[in-house]
Amino acid sequence: MLAPGLGHLYVHKVITGLFIFTFTILVSYFAHLPEAITYTLTGRFDCATKIIDMQWALYLPSIYSFIFYDAYVSAVEYNKLFEKELAHYLRRRFQPKRFAWPI
Repeated sequence: MLAPGLGHLYVHKVITGLFIFTFTILVSYFAHLPEAITYTLTGRFDCATKIIDMQWALYLPSIYSFIFYDAYVSAVEYNKLFEKELAHYLRRRFQPKRFAWPI
C-alpha cells in the first residue's frame, strides 16, 4: 500500500507499474505531502494545513482506488489463465488417451 505500482510489477505489468509509481510520486511532490506529513508528525498542524496543496492531494484517493482495483483484477485474471493452462498441461501430459470419463 505504501508503494503504489508494486502490485502491477508483481503481475508483470512493468510499464504500467513504473508509470503509476512515477505518477504517484509526482502528485505527492506537487501536493507537498511529505512536508505536510513531517509537520503533522511533529505536531505543527497549522503549518501542515498551510503547506499542503489540496488540488493535488485530492488526486491521491482516485489514484489509489484505481491502483488497487486494477492490480486485483489483473491478478485474478492471471490466476484464471494459469488454472486453465495447468489443467490443459496436466491433461495432455499425465492423462491416458483412453480414459473412461465417469458419467
